[in-house]
Amino acid sequence: MRAFLPLIAFAVFVLAAYSPTEFNSETSAMLADTTWSWPETSQNLQILQTDTGPSELRQSMMEFVFGLGVRCQHCHVGSEEMSLAEFDFVSDENPNKNIAREMMLLATATNDGLSAIDGLGDAEGPRVTCYTCHRGSTTPETVAPMPQRPPPSWDEDGN
Repeated sequence: MRAFLPLIAFAVFVLAAYSPTEFNSETSAMLADTTWSWPETSQNLQILQTDTGPSELRQSMMEFVFGLGVRCQHCHVGSEEMSLAEFDFVSDENPNKNIAREMMLLATATNDGLSAIDGLGDAEGPRVTCYTCHRGSTTPETVAPMPQRPPPSWDEDGN
């Protein structure tokens, strides 16, 4: 029984620490001030269409998240400790935002050029995205990774 007393004390401590707190009007107001949602009307769009809606904007931003392996503060004014409601998404202060815009122009120009090639013009959607070069990293991959071992069909000379 004595061996279980520390375990029981720990369980009571954990339950007390994680028990729900009482919500009152002050707590509800505080939560309302920190909630965030995708804007119905976007501001300061220079590459995306000015009438880009919330779902399209979310899709574009998620492409950056997955393509470069970053979070909002990589391009926008804010920090990991801040709620999204505190971010300044409109600001151009973060230089990465303009780099992202230039890269979007590069991808668009590349896709436009690819669509002029017979057979590629019929493909749906972009052929070049952030992930094409970045592969989940802020630095684009410029060299193909070396295989762990050569394919079985290679001879000693690599042929």
